[in-house]
Amino acid sequence: MILVPFGLLAVFGVYPFLEGLIRSFFRYNGGKINVFVGLDNYFAIAADPLFWKSVGHVLLLTFFGMVMQTVVPLVTAWLVHHFTSEKLKYAYRILVMVPTVVPTAVVFLVWRSMLDPTTGAINYFLRSVGLGDLALNWLQDPNVALYALMVVGLPWLNGLYSSGLPVRISCPVRITAASTDSGKSVASGVSFSICTRTPSLLVCALASI
Repeated sequence: MILVPFGLLAVFGVYPFLEGLIRSFFRYNGGKINVFVGLDNYFAIAADPLFWKSVGHVLLLTFFGMVMQTVVPLVTAWLVHHFTSEKLKYAYRILVMVPTVVPTAVVFLVWRSMLDPTTGAINYFLRSVGLGDLALNWLQDPNVALYALMVVGLPWLNGLYSSGLPVRISCPVRITAASTDSGKSVASGVSFSICTRTPSLLVCALASI
């Protein structure tokens, strides 16, 4: 049975990657043209300023996604743990868990609908409150498209929260008992918890790329 998932990975993951890598050394149009050109394709891309601009946008989106998908769940988990009411804590856990169970494809479809310049909920709301001048073509206006893509995925609760971190983040008793100042005690506990969760933070940061 273990051969089945490895076979699927090879067919749909490894093979397309290797095929694309090989084709990158050819002038290829998917039909009759299939001429070996060596590194010419790479040299052509490296000389294209639009390519480097695209790389900058991708790096910015990647960095933003890593920060938001790591920091926001961590803060949310800390807040959940520090609710004094067990009922409120349970209700809040369910509330913030809802975005994590929605499939990624559905999230993108919903956001695309919301950002639609004509029928989208965001522009409709702006026009309804008299801010029609701020209603933009969010995904096609080059001045705002990058920032609109950054917002997709809000509230960025996937990752750490879905791994069960909110249950495990805590301020150890032995540390808080040794501190008389409440603010200092919380800071000490949070520092300790973050240190003990460093592997989780690294894994979730890398998974968000």
